[in-house]
Amino acid sequence: MIIALKLRDRQREMESLKLALAMVCAMVLTFLIHICQAQDSPQEFVDAHNKVRTKEGVDPLVWDEDVADYAQKYANLRQADCKPQHSDSQSHNYGENIVIGPESETTAEKAVQYWYAEKENYDRENYKCLKGVCGHYTQLVWLDTVSLGCARVQCSSGQYFITCNYFPAGNIDGEMESLKLALAIVCVMGLALVHVCQAQNSPQDFVDAHNKVRAKEGLGPMTWDQKVATFAENYAKQRVDCKLQHSDPATHPYGENLFFGPEATAATAVEDWYSEKENYDYNTNSCLKGMCGHYTQVVWRDSVRLGCGRVKCANGLFFITCNYDPAGNWEGEKPY
Repeated sequence: MIIALKLRDRQREMESLKLALAMVCAMVLTFLIHICQAQDSPQEFVDAHNKVRTKEGVDPLVWDEDVADYAQKYANLRQADCKPQHSDSQSHNYGENIVIGPESETTAEKAVQYWYAEKENYDRENYKCLKGVCGHYTQLVWLDTVSLGCARVQCSSGQYFITCNYFPAGNIDGEMESLKLALAIVCVMGLALVHVCQAQNSPQDFVDAHNKVRAKEGLGPMTWDQKVATFAENYAKQRVDCKLQHSDPATHPYGENLFFGPEATAATAVEDWYSEKENYDYNTNSCLKGMCGHYTQVVWRDSVRLGCGRVKCANGLFFITCNYDPAGNWEGEKPY
């Protein structure tokens, strides 16, 4: 009798332990899901917007489900091509900001930071852009805009597309004076951004980013080649439309990788190309899924010289091209 009672007690303890473990697993899973979604939740978008609006002394925005529903439907339409193209303004009465880039660069916080960085391009005295694009910034801090809705999708290319819509719409001609701008910060921010951009995109940065991943594969380092770099820079200047179109291979003997996105840097470009490793099957020397050619070119053993170019496109995104000598990706040959 005593043994039976002890066994029943033991069974109860085991059941209690199982229940406790199940609850812990549920809590961990909930926490992880929350972390993954946190950077793109409605509250994250609202907080990111209101953080910069507060800097300008502008009232906060609130989330609007109707606006968000429109943003989500348009984001779904752009999922196939990730094209940096605005929705038809005749079909709605919202303002709109969009951004495209790799996963790490397209959180709610980074999208808003990217739009806000255009402040350096805005001329408060004349209510216009001094250079480049500033309309994303002005919509972001538009005084009369009171609500927003945003959406984020992963495109078939692997990039991410974010769109935010605003009500009432901003950027109405003749009303730029409604913005309350802290002009003293503009010069400081502009100088800081120039320094950061230059620091992350020097020839050495491109070389280091490539050699970091080549070392992982046990491959020798690349060196910078000014002749190759000149070709890359000249082609980059032709792509101010940010179109992911390769140069004509009949005009040069180089391999080539392309990348574009908000504030694209040497490191983010190479990380994006290297991430295709998961798509590559070494045994069959083929792509299991999606693309893997950028990865194989980066780690092509015989490619030892490198040159890259980077430009800011008309839409505010950045275009990067890197060329390799000798070229990689020869049919029937493995990269290493």
